[in-house]
Parts: sequence; structure tokens; C-alpha cells
Amino acid sequence: MIVEICVQSLNGAKMAQELGADRLELCAGLEVGGLTPSMGLFTQVKSQTQIPVHILIRPRIGGFDYSPEEVNTMIHDLRLAIESGADGIVSGPLIQTLPLTSKH
Repeated sequence: MIVEICVQSLNGAKMAQELGADRLELCAGLEVGGLTPSMGLFTQVKSQTQIPVHILIRPRIGGFDYSPEEVNTMIHDLRLAIESGADGIVSGPLIQTLPLTSKH
């Protein structure tokens, strides 16, 4: 069994690692269900822990039915996370029919 712990700070990430977590889900705003964390926080956590770090991609509080503009923001955040060395992505959008362009 893999133990993944949601954290929203560097101290939380270090504590989760010390307690034996197999990987981290890095978020901001856990009190509202979780939001995309800053890349500054991600780089600190990634450089100061040795376990995989997955980043939550969620641009706002509320439901999981996103507009095309919000999906574009999520795609941009996802690319930044991957380019910055994220070990995985966590997301849960409800995407119905979106007119995506070839820019993606």
C-alpha cells in the first residue's frame, strides 16, 4: 500500500516524510478542498525532501466543472509543474465538451 499525505507547507512535507509517507500531494488551501500551490513552495519542498511530490492542479474553490479558460489555466499550471520536476499531478476536473485549440 502506498501512503500519500496531503501537505500545504514545507514543515508539513518534512513531517510527512519523517512519519514514513511514500509520497506527498502538495496543495494550498486545504481548508477549501485544496488549490494549486505556488511554484515557490513546490521548489522548496522538492529540494528539501527525498520522496515523490505530486502537485494538485485546481485553480479555484467550488465545484469541478471548469470553463475553457480555467482548463487553459490548468494546462499551463500542469506544464509548469512538469517542467519544474513534479513527480506527478493530481486533479479531478469534470470536462464535458470543450473546444480546445491546437495550442495545447
